[in-house]
Amino acid sequence: MPPKNTRESLLAAARAEFAAHGLAGARIDRIASEAGCNKERIYANFGNKDRLYELVLAEAIEEIGAATLPLPGEDAGAYVGKCFDFHREHPHLLRILLWEALQTPPGGEVHDAARRGEFYEGRRALLSRVLGTPPGVDPGRMMLVLIGLAAWPHAVPTLAGLVTGGESATESGQRELREFVTEAARRVAG
Repeated sequence: MPPKNTRESLLAAARAEFAAHGLAGARIDRIASEAGCNKERIYANFGNKDRLYELVLAEAIEEIGAATLPLPGEDAGAYVGKCFDFHREHPHLLRILLWEALQTPPGGEVHDAARRGEFYEGRRALLSRVLGTPPGVDPGRMMLVLIGLAAWPHAVPTLAGLVTGGESATESGQRELREFVTEAARRVAG
């Protein structure tokens, strides 16, 4: 793999920092140190911490979106299984979204809300078209439930471990949990 340029190194370090500490707890000094440069490079490349966070958040949403597109022929279970696998392999992206939720009061200002709303509107339409939604079921609500089935065990791994008696912390437990949530998705999407 070729060496990263300064901007890529800063974005990677920022992603890890924001996943670990959220926007409020992230420190520019730690990001710069992890990226192997001085903090002036952050200001030169991104302007400030808020702008850097917005870029990291936008990249996280795009990465999740690209990796979890519903495909023709998939049912709700296959879709949830794909999302489950993605979040298991990329927990830092989910953590960034969780920090956003923790640090944004209900009804508070959301970074890039208009663009993100359009993104999710498109996703709802795609999900409804590819997977179908039962008559009388709102596609947005269905999408929220399916995302919850796939992501929640990875969003709260400590709770998942306690609720499952520690099974979710093992490889076989993860396989069984994945099988359970995919079947639950099929039943929900009925």
